[in-house]
Amino acid sequence: MSTSGVETRERHHVSQQADVLIASAAADRMAATVGFPERDRVEIVLAVRELATNIVRHAGTGDVVIIAGPTGLMVVAEDHGPGIADVHKAVQDGYSTAGSLGYGLGTVNRLMHELTIDSVRGRGTTVTARRNLRETATSVGPSTFDVGVATATKPGFEENGDAFVVHSWDDRLLVGVIDGVGHGGPAYVAAQAARRYVESHYDQPLASVLAGTDVACRGTRGVVMALARIDRHTGVLEHCSIGNIETRVINTPAPLSLIVRRGILGINAPEARVTQHPWSPQAVLVMHSDGVVAHWGDATQEMLREPSSSRMAARLLGLLNRDTDDATVIVVRDAQP
Repeated sequence: MSTSGVETRERHHVSQQADVLIASAAADRMAATVGFPERDRVEIVLAVRELATNIVRHAGTGDVVIIAGPTGLMVVAEDHGPGIADVHKAVQDGYSTAGSLGYGLGTVNRLMHELTIDSVRGRGTTVTARRNLRETATSVGPSTFDVGVATATKPGFEENGDAFVVHSWDDRLLVGVIDGVGHGGPAYVAAQAARRYVESHYDQPLASVLAGTDVACRGTRGVVMALARIDRHTGVLEHCSIGNIETRVINTPAPLSLIVRRGILGINAPEARVTQHPWSPQAVLVMHSDGVVAHWGDATQEMLREPSSSRMAARLLGLLNRDTDDATVIVVRDAQP
């Protein structure tokens, strides 16, 4: 969170349930002062309540520091208790060792925009969570993007281990393809955990979104994922990818170099590398999971003959679906006037 501008800070000692309520009420009041709408304030209060309850249940005593500034709100929960034995388990939904709210820090991760955990066995834990103010969307007209999606489940399976994200606001668009490791139910659970996190953090920095998704997918089989954000106003495409999701931008004046980092979110993901590229009105972005053949041959020209992105995506999936895996294709281009 930026330290520029006016900042207010409150420290609340917590050792019993009454202190949890006081800290939660303070977070609500400070969030309202910053300008968070009611729905966001409810989520912030839930996160603070979980953090404060964890202190009481697991450490007995500690402090919750709430810092409000012009860009949002930060909460630091500090204790000198036994520490967290397994941080990865602690951020899994449903994990609780001492009767707290029962959702673990996974709930805090979803409700807040950034989460860091510093825990040392026998010395205590510090959890830092940030929630940023969102810009208010001004666009009320139709999207300026033409987006098409086609997906198919691996034959013989009921649940699709792929997922996708499409979110547009103002002249901006976020798209993503997510592939849960493996097939069937476990892959579906992992992909949906990633999808939920991305959809609730669509306007945050892409590196932060991938870092939060990594936390959200711990305890699952993990996922590979690529995200692309296009800003029509600035003419910039941002891209980042962990794992084997294919992203191409065709019909551009010059080839784009899109970086892919190997790894699995939720298991062994490296730090994401976000690259920026020019977005031209004639460009077509195509993103697909590895259920689609990577070597297109003549498929590019056949796809480009289709009049809409939906038809393009369906055409590409029909031509290049391996039928040995879940397969998903997203196609994006500027909406035709």
